[in-house]
This record gives sequence, C-alpha cells and structure tokens, in this order.
Amino acid sequence: MGSTISHAVKTKISKVPDKRKFVMLGTGDLVFPIILAVSVFGEFSLLHSLFVVVGSLVGILIVHLLLTQKKIQALPALPPITFGALLFLGIAWLLIDYLKILI
Repeated sequence: MGSTISHAVKTKISKVPDKRKFVMLGTGDLVFPIILAVSVFGEFSLLHSLFVVVGSLVGILIVHLLLTQKKIQALPALPPITFGALLFLGIAWLLIDYLKILI
C-alpha cells in the first residue's frame, strides 16, 4: 500500500510543469575574470583592475539580458564576459595610460 501511494505521488509530481527558469554559470565563468583582474592589478593598477571587473559584470549582464529576452535558448557565458573584460581593460589603458585622463 505504501509503495502504491508513493508511486501515485511521484506520478503526480512528475506531471506538474516546472515553470522556473534559471541560468547556470560555471566556475570558469567566475574564476577567469577574477584571475584577469588580479593579473591586471599586478601589472598595472587598482583602477585598471576595477575596469576589468566592471567589464566582466557588463558581459554577465549582456548574457542575462539575451537569455531572459528569449532571443537565445542557450549561450556560453565566457565569451561575452571575456569580451567585456578585455574591452574595458582597453578603455582603461586608453584613458589612464595613453591619454592620462583619469590620473
């Protein structure tokens, strides 16, 4: 009798549609920007490193927006994160080292 009830409950639970949506980030999606920011801090300055962190967050935001707007079903997160980090590192280098604006 107990197994019949648990089987009936499992059957009903499996028929309930799961409407939750989620986005999975791998460890590399978080570790790579951190390693890059620390390396940039060692080579350049804290301000350069903060630009890398902000660029990585912009990349994650772009991935999130693309996935929640249902334009794309699946998307690897690391390429936009890397692009944002390197783009903002280039902007930091341009503003701080080349044009000497933020010093």
